[in-house]
Amino acid sequence: MKTVIAVLAGIVLAGVVVACGGGRKPSTFGEPPTSTGGGMPVPGGSPHDQIQALSDDIAANLSQMSLPAPQPWEAGSAADSVDPRTVGAIEAVCVPPTHPPGACADVCTVSTHICDNADQICKLADELQPDDWSKGKCEDGKKSCEAGRQKCCDCT
Repeated sequence: MKTVIAVLAGIVLAGVVVACGGGRKPSTFGEPPTSTGGGMPVPGGSPHDQIQALSDDIAANLSQMSLPAPQPWEAGSAADSVDPRTVGAIEAVCVPPTHPPGACADVCTVSTHICDNADQICKLADELQPDDWSKGKCEDGKKSCEAGRQKCCDCT
């Protein structure tokens, strides 16, 4: 069990180092620049490239948490309606433990990172509307945030 916790902690730490060293927004810093300004830039240039980089990071984080990627959102599909909630509202659906035990702390940290990335994707997508691809990435990010947050809240 100690080995599993150490491996998870190492993965999370490596993710934080990559996020900080790669110019991506760690969960405790300001927002990447958009047309309204912000903090650290997300590498990649165009808003589409930034969204893709954030989406790829979400996929890696879901894998770390052993969560499947959500079914991709498709424009016009009845099953894929737009979730009107903000990422903040999705995070508020459950309250994680104040001091999560052991590996749960890592799960909650990664979950927060997923939600931070989803929030940035949605902000960039709002600037690109109408754009079904970016809207889909926002919706996928919201689903990933919700799944990660729920795993954090359920962790004991």
